[in-house]
Amino acid sequence: MPALQIDFNKSSALSGFKINNRELIKLYQEKNYDELSQKFLEIIEFYKNNIYKDLNNKEQYSIDYFLNTFLYIFTQEDYIISSNYTHLFLQNCFVISSIVAVSSFKTTDPWISMLMMQENNFVKLLTLYSFRNNIKLNIDGLFELEPYLTSMWYFNNFWVCPFTQTTFNNTVKYLNNINDKLALYPSLLHSNFHGSYYTSTYYGNDSKIRKKINELVKDKVKDIKIVNKPDKKKIAIVSGKCIKGNAVYKVCYDFISSLKEHYELTLIHLGDLTPDIDVEFFDDVKVAKVENDTINIDQIKENNFALAYFMEIGTTKESIVLSNLKIAPIQISGYGHPVSTFGSEVNYFIGGSDIEIIEKSEENFSERLVLIEGLGVNSVYPDYEIQNIKNTSEKLIINCPLIMLKRNYNLLYALRHILQRSNKKVFFRFFGLSKQLAIFNHQCEFIKEASDILGRENFEALPNLDYKSYMKYMEEGDLTLDSYPYGGCNTIFDSLYLKKPVIVIEGNNFYNRAAAQILRRIGLSPLIADDWESYASIILAFIKDDAFRAKISDKLKKADLKTSILDADGPANFKKAIDYLINNHEKLEKEESKEPIFIE
Repeated sequence: MPALQIDFNKSSALSGFKINNRELIKLYQEKNYDELSQKFLEIIEFYKNNIYKDLNNKEQYSIDYFLNTFLYIFTQEDYIISSNYTHLFLQNCFVISSIVAVSSFKTTDPWISMLMMQENNFVKLLTLYSFRNNIKLNIDGLFELEPYLTSMWYFNNFWVCPFTQTTFNNTVKYLNNINDKLALYPSLLHSNFHGSYYTSTYYGNDSKIRKKINELVKDKVKDIKIVNKPDKKKIAIVSGKCIKGNAVYKVCYDFISSLKEHYELTLIHLGDLTPDIDVEFFDDVKVAKVENDTINIDQIKENNFALAYFMEIGTTKESIVLSNLKIAPIQISGYGHPVSTFGSEVNYFIGGSDIEIIEKSEENFSERLVLIEGLGVNSVYPDYEIQNIKNTSEKLIINCPLIMLKRNYNLLYALRHILQRSNKKVFFRFFGLSKQLAIFNHQCEFIKEASDILGRENFEALPNLDYKSYMKYMEEGDLTLDSYPYGGCNTIFDSLYLKKPVIVIEGNNFYNRAAAQILRRIGLSPLIADDWESYASIILAFIKDDAFRAKISDKLKKADLKTSILDADGPANFKKAIDYLINNHEKLEKEESKEPIFIE
């Protein structure tokens, strides 16, 4: 039993929503377990749908107050979860884990220990167990008992963020050790397999889980028939991200534009159509959407596309499912979401000759690599007028424009190293543009973990910002930091446009090589690290060494982004690659080769 005592005489209210622990206790005492389960799920849904920038004392108390009662009752042997609620609790296991993470309890370890000594504990264990836990469970044994429910637990847990070493290590462990009984839930709509597919790259371990998911999805859609009569002038652009300002659309925009005058373009939009979808390049728009047990592709089941270009694969269920169907004889992906599918029906991956390591092409891609000159990506030139905003504080402001998944524990400990060794006062500013993951209140969890490591007075974590506000904050900063293993691209362009130096770590894939190559183009290779230790050393050198800082600033002032970073011929080279593949695909298929193709 938890050390805290349940207060029967208080209720907690947030935004008009009342949590009455006395009512919950009464339902438990009366053995009205189904109604109690329903009440629990309503409260969990409330926390899921209410996003907190930071927790004030009242909000913190409310969460602790609810969890004190919930965890006590939930781990009582006589509290029975009926079959009507089994799936609902497992679908919310990650939400429960996230609520606990921002509470004073932090993890459910004590309650897991209690449940392990009980019988009939399967559903309760999986509901309370997550990648955040220090205690170890025999998950392989649970897969043997009930593969579907354990698979639901597995897939639902991958939206965790790597703020702690425990979370990071556990996530990597589950990415590397995939149980043979892992399965998709019968309903695609309620199967959250895309979480592991998408987030795995942020842990540097994406190939195994992507291969497995592709196998599972292929089996799920094997009976879907597509009739294709290819017309060489017709291309499908597959995306759910054709929204101006979206990071994926920004890096693909000029490339899609280059095709407009030469091909008839159809947008296959993934998910529900919304008013902000940009259709300027498209002659037609079709929709593909996951519905219940399968995917609805009625609008493209009969088509005449010669080629389908996937702007991104992995950010939605629809993109993963469609990449495992053959909607066109030629299927291509690229740097919109710059990772191989590792085993889908995509034939080619278009990359940049300045980025890719040729010797690692077969290791990094299941697709055949097609290389165009340059970076292989053209971000939209920043739409922002520089306002010459200066840092007037006594502290050096360090920009950390990183979405939650990039804020890993290695980064936080590197920043603590900076605080401990800097001869100047520094202040870290975390912010970003992405709304992703907000539903799980990661902002609050991040603030708690970062406060423990950095001290709350040494950083701020801003909510999601519109582009102009984001650029104003960037402009006020003195230095920008990238992360690893998943680094930035658009944020690098933005920072350099504002003449702010960027310190990066270089790796073996586009998502941790692009920034380094951009810096080399403007003579800033001294800002490229090869591990966390050298990363911290470069940051400290920038802070402490006035001559080094002046030299970097001088080079940045002289740099012309449009001529030195953006590839003027990039869009034309992309079109050449598309032309070549359409005209030579049959011959290339007969080669049965994985050697990279170079587009001159």
